[in-house]
Amino acid sequence: MRDILVVCPSRDRPVESAEMAASFIKTSTHAKLVFYLDDDQNQQNPYHALAMQATEHSNRIIIHKGPRLGANRSTNAMVDLYPSDVYGMVPDDVEFKVAGWDDYLLEELSKFKDGIGVVAPHTNFGSQVDMPFCTRGWVEAVGWFGYPNVGHYVWPSIIALLGYCIAPDRLIHADPKRFFIHHYVRGASGYGMMYQDCRALYDFMAQDFPVYAERVRNATKEVSVG
Repeated sequence: MRDILVVCPSRDRPVESAEMAASFIKTSTHAKLVFYLDDDQNQQNPYHALAMQATEHSNRIIIHKGPRLGANRSTNAMVDLYPSDVYGMVPDDVEFKVAGWDDYLLEELSKFKDGIGVVAPHTNFGSQVDMPFCTRGWVEAVGWFGYPNVGHYVWPSIIALLGYCIAPDRLIHADPKRFFIHHYVRGASGYGMMYQDCRALYDFMAQDFPVYAERVRNATKEVSVG
């Protein structure tokens, strides 16, 4: 296990994207970062600085343009398009704070002998599961990185529910001294989308949770961790 792909969906926030990319490059050595940019974005806010970073670090930063899908669905599209051993999604208003976080992440995930597990980075919101990083094995077992029926919110909570309830030994909370992401929360996607995603979370718990819980249980029941 050695490849890490971080997906960042960004819309009309070129300055924040460039700042986030700079912190990513500064603190990691081999993880890759793919930006998903909606192709109908405001052309008055071009991503020139990000494009220059992608040119300078062409082996580590990718810019992908496509139709507007929403943060979660565009991330799933990139997970399907770019194979990796580990996947994560971060918004464009975050900062990676600790050098060597990618090496630490791989160290922690190596504890899962069957390659199925999740690491939740520490954030300024504490120890809640936010922006979790999942192994390819976890994604293949569940069938997706982010629950497909949500647009922007709650997808980390769904991963947390599957981890806490079905496979608690497969969910690692990162040491804040080794893996810390600061989320500045510059703007939001609106209460309408939040309501829709919270409704999708309710539907997940009412209808789909048993199905995906069984997938995780079957994939992890025969191999111990450590």
